Amino acid sequence: MSHIRQQIREAVIERLRASGEFGLVDEELRAGRDLQRDEFPLALVGVTDKTVSLGKGPAGTRRQTRQVTVVVRVGHQLDDLSTIHARLDDLTVVAEELLADPSQLGVGAFVDWGYVETGVPDHAAYEAGYGVLPIVFSGTLTTLEGRPQANLHS
Repeated sequence: MSHIRQQIREAVIERLRASGEFGLVDEELRAGRDLQRDEFPLALVGVTDKTVSLGKGPAGTRRQTRQVTVVVRVGHQLDDLSTIHARLDDLTVVAEELLADPSQLGVGAFVDWGYVETGVPDHAAYEAGYGVLPIVFSGTLTTLEGRPQANLHS
């Protein structure tokens, strides 16, 4: 079984892809490649986590609380500078609606899952001919130390 970050990333990608609202939904690393016009609008997904071991006991038996952060970077072709922000905001609505309920991801229970913030647009992307806006979600789950692939509340 894959790391819980990968499971979450794949679940978010699948949920966004299934909506049919995006031309391309992929891992965040995809941003480094040339994008084609038919891939817009797009959503690129990255997942990070921070852990804290809880309690006492031998290594490998303690619970770990994982603060998981999901960043969805929505992007749209830059056809008209006056409308790009509205188009990006429309895409954030889609992402926020689709990711509001973490139980729909199928990776187990989260504590305090929710939308955190929308970042500032990536101005470097404008020069490449498109606009990108990061949307951040966060939640907490529990794994065992040394078993990062299993949410204990599955």
